[in-house]
Amino acid sequence: MEEKIRPGYAKFDLDEPALNLTLNEGGDMTGGIDHLEIQVSSTDDVLSIKQRLKQAGLVTFDEMDTTCCYARQDKIWVTSPDGHRWEVFVVKADADEMSGTGRNTDN
Repeated sequence: MEEKIRPGYAKFDLDEPALNLTLNEGGDMTGGIDHLEIQVSSTDDVLSIKQRLKQAGLVTFDEMDTTCCYARQDKIWVTSPDGHRWEVFVVKADADEMSGTGRNTDN
């Protein structure tokens, strides 16, 4: 298990079962959930999922090469038909700062 604890942020990345649980302090919530995330292995995976979402008629928003949640990431955002915001991302490197909010609302 890998863990990262910073002010207002905690991440627990388990190998078995494969699970990345990340908790962020604050933010706007709808129905108790700010947003949901899917972590993938590469930028190519992020872009492949983006294409599948667009083919399904969903609007996506890109945030490539961004710093968020103490990590350098490539990510996309989409809002599901039931109104939940989803983030699909790959971690490219650790970062020393929190930076971006990880909360895009322009979907």
